[in-house]
Amino acid sequence: MYQETYFTQTGQQRDLLKVPPFAYKEYVFEGDIPMMDNQWKILASGEPATFEVRWKKQPDKHRDGEETIDNYLWTLSACVPIKGVNGTVTGVFGCNTDISAQKEATKAVLMRSEAERRLASFTELAPVGLYHLNPDLTMKYCNDQWFHITDHPKVPMDQVDWRNIVDEDMIDRCYHDVEVTKRKQGPHTFTIHLKKKWTGPDGIQTPTWILVSATAYTDGTIMGTMTDVSQMAWAEAIQKNRVEEALESKRQQENFIDMTSHEMRNPLSAMVQCADSIYSSLNDMKALARKEALTFQPTIHSQLKELISNSLDAVETIQACATHQKRIVDDILTLSKLDSKLLVISPMVLQPSVLLQDAYKMFKDEANKAKVSLEVRCDPSIKYLNIDWAILDPSRVLQVLINLLTNAIKFTQSQEVRKVEVVMGASREVQQMRDIEYVPQEAVRKNFLTQAEWNHAGEVFYLNFTVKDTGCGLSPEHKAKLFLRFSQATPKTHVQYGGSGLGLFISRELTEMQGGSIGVSSIHNVGSTFTFYIKSRRAKAPESALAATVLDSTGDLPTRTKAQIIGEDSKNPDVVPLAATPLEEQGRAKEIESCKYNILIVEDNLINQRVLSAQLKKLGHTTYVANHGFEALSQLSRTVFSASPSESPPLPLSVVLMDVEMPVMDGLTCTRRIRDMEKNGELSRHVPIIAVSANARKEQIDMAKEAGVDEAICKPFRIPELVGLMTGMGVRGE
Repeated sequence: MYQETYFTQTGQQRDLLKVPPFAYKEYVFEGDIPMMDNQWKILASGEPATFEVRWKKQPDKHRDGEETIDNYLWTLSACVPIKGVNGTVTGVFGCNTDISAQKEATKAVLMRSEAERRLASFTELAPVGLYHLNPDLTMKYCNDQWFHITDHPKVPMDQVDWRNIVDEDMIDRCYHDVEVTKRKQGPHTFTIHLKKKWTGPDGIQTPTWILVSATAYTDGTIMGTMTDVSQMAWAEAIQKNRVEEALESKRQQENFIDMTSHEMRNPLSAMVQCADSIYSSLNDMKALARKEALTFQPTIHSQLKELISNSLDAVETIQACATHQKRIVDDILTLSKLDSKLLVISPMVLQPSVLLQDAYKMFKDEANKAKVSLEVRCDPSIKYLNIDWAILDPSRVLQVLINLLTNAIKFTQSQEVRKVEVVMGASREVQQMRDIEYVPQEAVRKNFLTQAEWNHAGEVFYLNFTVKDTGCGLSPEHKAKLFLRFSQATPKTHVQYGGSGLGLFISRELTEMQGGSIGVSSIHNVGSTFTFYIKSRRAKAPESALAATVLDSTGDLPTRTKAQIIGEDSKNPDVVPLAATPLEEQGRAKEIESCKYNILIVEDNLINQRVLSAQLKKLGHTTYVANHGFEALSQLSRTVFSASPSESPPLPLSVVLMDVEMPVMDGLTCTRRIRDMEKNGELSRHVPIIAVSANARKEQIDMAKEAGVDEAICKPFRIPELVGLMTGMGVRGE
């Protein structure tokens, strides 16, 4: 006999007469059937049985033993056997109680208990300190790692006081961060150091630094982690010290190079200008010696011509030595910028053919003196690809050409056949010449043509320059030493030809910075071929081109005037300027500019002051001198620039040549004072100022420009360069 609840729980058919014996097994969960058989045997033996069993909810669907609450119903069955008079079991009486809800609750409790056990295990094994603070900031819980990190005695939680482990100087900061944590909606992270000492790898003890993460909850408690970051703090301190030491070393290196450059360029400037003056005077004497007054005294005339000729040779030697020394200074300066990662490529729009002709004009007189045939030409590929205007850095390309041409002439002048040829070509892709051993690139360089200002430029192409000479050539073992820092082919090279061994190394760096490479082919006692290529892009001709092209006497290559080249290179003073200006052009200053200027020379070096003043006076200019900035300000008060001149009539003044490094008041301070005087009305109008310095770093030139100078020129310079710069500035003269 069964009640309705039984059928509802088990799902059995209500017509029991039509079902076979043990049909209930079809409704029992498969995993419980063996247990049911065992319980049935117990009941059949006459013993009562109580057991739990699962009934299928959907007996027509096979569940493959999946144990989810949706698949079955848990019941607690309590059964007793019914016995006859002879003790034989004749039936079973029992009841089923639905315990599914209790089972699910028990399972959830067990799972929660297991999760808590695993969490407790994790907190104890975690490599970080875990803590839980009560609202009153007493410790509710912390793991073993917390005790290990803090060195706090391991005591019961109610006896843990975190304030005892924090350095006294950090207590207020901790309270502040706790308040921030409570106000914040998310985790808050901060660092503090403890009383516990930490010993670094260098043996030095420092406080233990910890990184704390804290999160506040609505019940007022705070939970978080702490990590020992003493090793990281030590490493950061070491790294910071190393960076500071490196920066200090770099600063000292730059100061040393600046000082050396300053001390070498100052006398060089006076030397070059004195040689120019002597050269000009000797040419005047040579012209006088041709006059009829000496025709009747042939002996004196002959002796005078010989003396003038010897003196001119001596002056040319002085100029050559000064040029050589200046190249060494420039190489050292460029090397310093390379080491400091401060050398940059500054592309501009110009015609490459003009650049090639500039190199020719710079070296044609030097080649003539060495009786070397110098030829420059464009390869047919220039015309075939229609290369006209392009984007490149002319000063850096010219710097490489200067190095290669200087070496070519130097190593060719003692040979029987003396010929140097420079060829410029172009290609759409990199085309390395056969028989040329190119230097492998040591590092990936930044593409200098990817700047935003060149986004609308034309297609990319490659310019290649080849310098071929009939010099002494190189052996294979000597070629391997080229393009290395401070390296020359043989020790005899320095003794016989001089040089620092830096030129080719710098050339290699400059070509690689411009997306190219440099190489060499050489045969001993036959000659050498140096070639390099750089990356460039086509460009449209600028509306107002400084380098306006004209045909030279050959009708082949466009060229620029000497004043144009001087003006452009003065804007990039850290690059080798025109060190090889022909000596015949030294006496042509009057042809550069007929206008006469009134010039205030502010210079503390008396030799430079005297020489520069004499040179300018010789060209018809008027000069005033000041030994430092204070004297310059005093002189300005007497000129036409003063709103209330102290002299009447006021002194005429066109421009100020301002030395940068001076005692009492330096040039930059004086310049700033002059600009302030213009603003407050003490000076009636803008005073043109040209900074004159032996320090040629771009950073120093930029500092001068920021101070208010209009232009800058670096020592050593020649008078035509200075006059050309003043003319280009639009300085008003008489």
